[in-house]
Amino acid sequence: MKLFSPFFTLCLLFSCTPELEPNQRILVKGIVLDSEGQALGGHEVQVYSEVTYGYFVFFYSRDEYLLGSGQTEPDGSFSVTSLSDKDRNFSVFIDGQELYSDYQYVTETLEYPSSESSFDIGTVNLKDKATLNFSITRTSPSGTNISYSLTYQIPGCSEVYQDGVLNTELSDCYSEQVIGNMLNENNPDEAGQLETTLGSVVTFSYSINEQPTITETFIIDQPNYTYEFTY
Repeated sequence: MKLFSPFFTLCLLFSCTPELEPNQRILVKGIVLDSEGQALGGHEVQVYSEVTYGYFVFFYSRDEYLLGSGQTEPDGSFSVTSLSDKDRNFSVFIDGQELYSDYQYVTETLEYPSSESSFDIGTVNLKDKATLNFSITRTSPSGTNISYSLTYQIPGCSEVYQDGVLNTELSDCYSEQVIGNMLNENNPDEAGQLETTLGSVVTFSYSINEQPTITETFIIDQPNYTYEFTY
């Protein structure tokens, strides 16, 4: 669970806008590939200010914190020249669009004090997105109930760097999300749709009529995966 800093709370009470450095620019560059190492061109790359541990801090408009933007070239490379502000943290956001996961690189501007700063975030591999369509349907006699949970991978990665070193505790990369519910006579069936990553493992755990929990796993091996369960 991410905790918001006191600065975030103040930004909810007052309008916090970036304090720009008048004669300073930051050049951000890198390469964006898919999970198989193929170049991804045409993806939006945005540089933002006012970021706290992987979360955008904005209240009035996200555009207020946009310092610069560009797109990846056909070979996956990008080079974005952005404004520089006096805030300690800023981030680079790569939009995976509909087919790929999003990525966010968070760092501290104090590491780059020169008037014409530049840094290379290296190679970023975006995972393929997939859609999980699930349904749970009761076919057993009336009065049968079930409690269940689905554990799946979120299609997004936020990496936080402090002094140039990855902070794994503050980063949140392709973490697991759990949803669940109890189905009974008033609500015996359920269906839904989840966004996850191709090739990831999903865990389905359930208990029927308070019996011992049973756990099943399956791999998302198709961009549009359907899982149907009856009890």
